Parts: sequence; structure tokens; C-alpha cells
Amino acid sequence: MSGQDQRTEKSVEEASSVLPGFLAKSFLAKFLVALLLVTVVILGVSANTYAQTSDQLSQNTETEYTGVANSSATQIVEWRQSRRDTTRRLGQFRVIQGDNQSAKQEFLQEERERLPEDVIRVSVVNSTSFNVTASTDQAKVGADLNTREAPWQTETITYGDDEVFVSNATNALTTSVVSFVTPVETESGEERLLVMQTDMNELAGNLPQPSAGVYSQVVDSQGRIVAGTRGQTQLGANAGSRLVDGSADGHLRHPHRSVRP
Repeated sequence: MSGQDQRTEKSVEEASSVLPGFLAKSFLAKFLVALLLVTVVILGVSANTYAQTSDQLSQNTETEYTGVANSSATQIVEWRQSRRDTTRRLGQFRVIQGDNQSAKQEFLQEERERLPEDVIRVSVVNSTSFNVTASTDQAKVGADLNTREAPWQTETITYGDDEVFVSNATNALTTSVVSFVTPVETESGEERLLVMQTDMNELAGNLPQPSAGVYSQVVDSQGRIVAGTRGQTQLGANAGSRLVDGSADGHLRHPHRSVRP
């Protein structure tokens, strides 16, 4: 017997001596041990693969939610600009700048049919007394603009470059109201305001939802939840309390996801 054969036989004997006697003599038992070791290795690889897959799914979900939130924020910005443009356009109509009150009233009521669903009403009001002189809601004509709906009337109004003022959202009319205001000078020189009141919850309800059970919240620069796809009580709308992340800028928020609009 060669030295190589002797070493091989000794190695087999040493390996066999590690196992109990009955296993060392059983080929089937040795096979089962090897199979067990392979199974353990496979399970280890599977656990690692599961962990990697779980992490990937979490990353994919976060990416999806962030994408939807960004898309929703863009939609809010576009909505805001569109309502600014509409307010400015309505204030420039000759009939609105005229002195014929019945003509203004008729014009606004006809225009109401062409306005988006989120527009609650459009009114022409006295710039000092805030008395409504014409409105898409005829029942409001002759009444003063409600301070709960329009708390901004007690403040100094600062117009943008397009001569439109956009108010903070306020909880009124069982919803979240945002007012768009532009000055109007009548033919006789009287100062009037054209005020378009909008329902921000209507806008929030049309924002994309990535999956069932997900809701959106619109948060202002003070950290207040001002609109959303859940009920006002559930959202704590306009409660004045900041969110956990306490953002310094207004932003739209999905559960555990938020971006600025």
C-alpha cells in the first residue's frame, strides 16, 4: 500500500471517528447528515434573501409614496395658480367693473356654471364695509362677508404681482376655505373686491392615492393640517398644532411621507 493510500485511509478513519459508531457505519446516515448541512446553508441563504427583498420592497414603497406626494404637491401648486388666474380674469370683466348691479348679479350667476367644483362662491364686496353687492350665491347679496369664512378682512391685504391675494385656509362652511381676492375699481371710482372662496378639501379629495387606506394631508406654513381626504375631526383641521416633523414650510403629507407643495 502506498503512502498516499495510507493517508487517505487514515483520513477516512479520522472523519468516521468524529461521528457516533452507528453513523460511521451507515452510508444513509452520513448522507442525511450531509443533506441536513446543505439544508441549513440553503435556509441561511433564504433568510438573507428575504431580508434583502424586504428592504427592497420598503425602499420601493417609500419611493412610490414620495413620488405620489411630489405629484400631489405639484397639483396643489397648479391649482393655486389656476385659481389666481381665474380670480384676476373675473375682476377684469367690464361688467364687474361697471355700476349696473343687476348686470353683475346676472353675470356671476351665469359664470357659476362654468367654474370648477371646488369654487364655493364668487362675490363682489365693498372694500371697507365688506358688504356683498353681487354674488353667485344670491342669498348672500346685501349681507356682510362672514368673518369666520374670511378672517383676512380684518388684516392688511398684501397683493401679489398679479394683484391677487391668497388667504390662509380657515375651517368654515364645514370645510377648509381658501379665499382668492383681487381689487376692482368701478367706472364711478368706487373700490370693490372680487372674492372667490374655494373648498380645499375638494382639491385634496382629487389627489392621487397610491393604495387603499392611504390618505393625504395638506399642511400650511404654521404646521396646521388645513385639508385632507379624511374628516375634519379626524384631521384636526386648523387646530394650530404642529405635526411631529414641524416643517417650517407648507407641505402635503401622506402618512409617514411629506413633501412641500
